[in-house]
Amino acid sequence: MNLLEAIILGLIQGISEWLPLSSEGLVAATSIVLFGNNPSEAFSSSLFLHLGTGTAALLYFRNDILQIVTSSIKRPKAMSYDSKFLLTTTAVSGTLGLPLLLIIENLATVTYFKSTALYSMIIIGILMILTGCILKYSSRTSNDHSKNPSIKEGILAGIAQGLSVIPGISRSGMTISVMFTRGFDHREALKLSFIMCIPVSISAGFYAIVFQGIGFDINSLIALSVSFISSLLLIKVLLLIVRKINFWVFPICIGLVIIFSSLGEIVM
Repeated sequence: MNLLEAIILGLIQGISEWLPLSSEGLVAATSIVLFGNNPSEAFSSSLFLHLGTGTAALLYFRNDILQIVTSSIKRPKAMSYDSKFLLTTTAVSGTLGLPLLLIIENLATVTYFKSTALYSMIIIGILMILTGCILKYSSRTSNDHSKNPSIKEGILAGIAQGLSVIPGISRSGMTISVMFTRGFDHREALKLSFIMCIPVSISAGFYAIVFQGIGFDINSLIALSVSFISSLLLIKVLLLIVRKINFWVFPICIGLVIIFSSLGEIVM
């Protein structure tokens, strides 16, 4: 990873993690198409950069996390709704996401898969468009009243987050869709989606370091820093303007760009 690659990939990760875009898909697509990396390297980089976004969310929501942890320790038999929700989403997404992660990692090392990287980009684009369609439909069912998340909603959100390991499926897009469908207020849905990503994102980053051999050189640290800083800024902005933007537009537009750019490369 050179300096330019570190800055661009870190910025893409820091932005796409919080918008309803697949950060794995975008980082992998950019790494393959723009910098000529193979799918295995691209996938490892996308996981590694989650460490920056997860740490940013941990810092931004530190008071909420501290309150949840403190109340759970002091009153383990009477945990808050948020505590039960986050424990459930973490357990479910980890149980579903880890096997999918191993399958995708193995596929990315297969010679046939390596030789068809541009076709895999088309699949990523299609999955992004699908995410946008789901988000557009689900946004109709949200309301303006806050509510307490239940364990059932934690299971549904955990499944959505686990499936987002697949490049092209947006973690934030799918989890926000679940929250919208269950009738959550826009801001509350966004906040819960951001907080529930923290353990999964940090775990993904450490997985890339421990099991995929991602090293800490100066450029990888720069990539993490860019991812961290851009995440902090975007989280704050999105929570302020959440009711004023149509999130479903982003994955559909980016998905179309990926598909047409990949088709152009194939034709040429």
